[in-house]
Amino acid sequence: MAFNSSDDTYQNANSNNMPKTYFGLQTYKLRNGKIVKQSDITKLPFYALWQERSAGSTILPLDDNDFGIYLHDWEKFCRIFIKTGE
Repeated sequence: MAFNSSDDTYQNANSNNMPKTYFGLQTYKLRNGKIVKQSDITKLPFYALWQERSAGSTILPLDDNDFGIYLHDWEKFCRIFIKTGE
């Protein structure tokens, strides 16, 4: 099921004064949680590593041909990446 942004099902979380997350990624509010967009992660130089390490994580199809990544999954990856470089 895709989440329809035209119905405000997900929205830019920063409109609610929420901070950006690791590496300056924009956060978005989804009905019952927060996400980052995969298209934003693809712009980072370590995207291939993230893609490998995130295998098995939930990816949510969005209505704009993008995918949502749960913020807690993204932030867990970032903490490990910063600590270990891997």
